[in-house]
Amino acid sequence: MDFSDFLKKEEDKNKPQEEVKFNHIIRKRNFVNKKDLPTVITFNREFDFLKYFYVVEYWAMSQYKISREDLSLLFFLYSEDFFDIKLFNKYSFSLISKKDHMERYLEEGYVEKINIDPYDMTKKRKNAKENPIDQLYKLTFKSRRMIMAIYDRLVLKYDVSENNMTTLMFRPRTMTSKDRKYGSLIKDMNQRRKKIISGEDKRYLRDDVKKRGI
Repeated sequence: MDFSDFLKKEEDKNKPQEEVKFNHIIRKRNFVNKKDLPTVITFNREFDFLKYFYVVEYWAMSQYKISREDLSLLFFLYSEDFFDIKLFNKYSFSLISKKDHMERYLEEGYVEKINIDPYDMTKKRKNAKENPIDQLYKLTFKSRRMIMAIYDRLVLKYDVSENNMTTLMFRPRTMTSKDRKYGSLIKDMNQRRKKIISGEDKRYLRDDVKKRGI
């Protein structure tokens, strides 16, 4: 399975009934020599992926009860259809500075084993006993759904619910001072998304560019 097919399959699972469409201006392509192009500074971007990264990350850690280290590791493994223990240990050691135990990820439901047919190990492969097939793993539906939810919030495809029955960090009984601070930023993010959808934010209807030095 190619990565594009895998990503399309995941997007189809999480596709809402009514998908929000952003307004775009169709621009004609003018083929010019790159040497003739002026140096420009683009002030407005179609998506600001990192603008609310820490806000969405904090929401995800609170909502899914996951640590930042585990979340970083799942980001790396998300694009891997399958992986073995060597690749897992490599990412774990690079990101967390230690080899985390695969058993914990299996118990918490982040990773699951892929069953290997014994027939493939003995009949189809030559020297199967000398070179056995390594155990393969993949992210569970729980992990993939969580990462997809984070991506959707980063590109402002969906908002973060401010309902305390849905979002744990908005619950009054368990809300901390840090929850209040990030909650205020989440409300600003949701408000900005509404302005983009309604067309009130004109920056998302055209590109403002400025020549360097002017």
